Amino acid sequence: MDDTFDLPKLTLVYVTDLVLAALWICQVMKERVITIRRTQLDNPILLFMCLSVVSAWFSLEPKLSFFGAYQIYVFGVIPMAAFALLYWLTAQAASEALIVWIKRGCLLSAAIVGVYACLQYSGNEIFERMPVIKGGRVWASLGNPLYLGALCMMAWLVGFAEWIHEQSPNRWWVAVAMLPIGSGLILSLSRSAWLGAGIGMGLIALRSFNREGAAFKKKRVVVGLVVIVLSLVIAGVFLPDFKQRAGILVSRGDLSTLARIEGWKVGFNIWRNHPVLGTGPDTFALAFRPWRTLDYVKAAGFGVAQGDAHNDFVQIAATEGLVGVLALLWGYVVFLRKGWQTKDIAYLGLAAGIPALMVQNQFNFSSVSTCAWAAAWAAVVMAQGSDGQPAASYRLQFKTPAMAKVCGWTGLLLIGLAFWAVFIPVRADAVFKRGLALALQNRKVQATDDFRRAIELNGEVSAYENELVNTDKALAQIIPDGATRRALFDEAWAGAQSLTRKHPFSPDAWNNQGVVAMWLTQLENVNHMEEARQAFERAIQLDPIFIDSWADLAKWEHLAGHLEKEKEIWQKVIQLDNKYPMARQVLGLQ
Repeated sequence: MDDTFDLPKLTLVYVTDLVLAALWICQVMKERVITIRRTQLDNPILLFMCLSVVSAWFSLEPKLSFFGAYQIYVFGVIPMAAFALLYWLTAQAASEALIVWIKRGCLLSAAIVGVYACLQYSGNEIFERMPVIKGGRVWASLGNPLYLGALCMMAWLVGFAEWIHEQSPNRWWVAVAMLPIGSGLILSLSRSAWLGAGIGMGLIALRSFNREGAAFKKKRVVVGLVVIVLSLVIAGVFLPDFKQRAGILVSRGDLSTLARIEGWKVGFNIWRNHPVLGTGPDTFALAFRPWRTLDYVKAAGFGVAQGDAHNDFVQIAATEGLVGVLALLWGYVVFLRKGWQTKDIAYLGLAAGIPALMVQNQFNFSSVSTCAWAAAWAAVVMAQGSDGQPAASYRLQFKTPAMAKVCGWTGLLLIGLAFWAVFIPVRADAVFKRGLALALQNRKVQATDDFRRAIELNGEVSAYENELVNTDKALAQIIPDGATRRALFDEAWAGAQSLTRKHPFSPDAWNNQGVVAMWLTQLENVNHMEEARQAFERAIQLDPIFIDSWADLAKWEHLAGHLEKEKEIWQKVIQLDNKYPMARQVLGLQ
């Protein structure tokens, strides 16, 4: 993953898992007893992960399904297993003190994110690498406005629950934190987050009543509602974008809504063709392309292909089939029932944050941050027993101290190896970005060395190989030495073929191979015309409305001297996009 926003966060999740696991092992070695706290979500999560492994085994692209896609969505088996492990380890350590720290940490971090969002909106960007977004839709440190909205939504519900309850300490500190959190929620312009926040607050209010009477201060509820209403009115008056988004909250005429609906239709088509196990975890982007429609393109644009269905159930149905949906539904039902039974007010904000995220995930996708929060929050909620006390634990005594030490040190050694493996993508990403910086400085020879090193470290990331191929071409065109020039073109051709072998269902990989074949034919006088034609046709087969491949195929027909066939293909391009410049020029439509 070459992702400025999510790769560090995903790495932090892995590191947190490993640190918690190491601490748990040290405790086991000290006490010579393995203590395991069971929760009602253990079985649904275990079943879902087992089904994910089976689905990945039969995936369109197994490595992709196991390791996760090279993009902002995190649905591969290993990333999902990291969140499942975070849930389990947090459940083992769940306590009243941990709950307090989780709530404080979430409120503080979300408040900082909210402040950053406000600075971005005002044009005061604090990092040079970030584009200035004055008056636009902000994302703070999350990388996406939808992520910002979801995170602030979850933190807002924790703050709301803390504010209204009479037993809550530090309520004024909470109120101060909620100001930037609410601002971030509003500025995200995420309608799904607004909807989730409203439903979450309703659940908190409903659960605030118990048999003994109201567990909250009515005065605080009134004050809170008044502040919320006033904030919304002020936002509507001074933020035109907020007013516009609020006005189309449930409108089907909005382009983003139309794109979602078309994406859901595609997801159902994928599911119908792979009903049992789906196409494999994190393969939605590949499975989406053959089913992409012109209606979707009109709403989202030709350059957009969904990597996520924008709906958890459609996503899992398409990528893990009916069995995956049933396992997911089982987990949802178990948590919702447990969360509704929660009586302790300390848990209410956390318990409401999960269904709120479920709501937003039926219209959008989750980030690493909100997935990590959900794992930790669900763990502490599920770890409490029916009487509010910790859930039952199982204990396994080692027969001898030596056996405990051998098992413990073996576990710590494996964790050490895992630490080394976790940072391989980070190292590859750092080397790749250094290569990009060198390329911008016109130091392309040094840049290619970095791109090669990045591929050695993490060869599954297509962007690394793509960049090497493009840089090889640029260098080959300016280097007069025949042997060196030939070596660069050979490396580019080998890289293009490698991409199609690794990603055989990727239209982009096949189109890229066709383009490189055309380079070699035109620039190096090596006849790869047949390979180019086959690559373009395969790309079109995988995505029938891939307009770039249609255009490249038309150029191929021109070079082959098939001028009538070329015009037929340009006619096809015009049918897809009647403003395509080269098609209009060739067909005399200017």
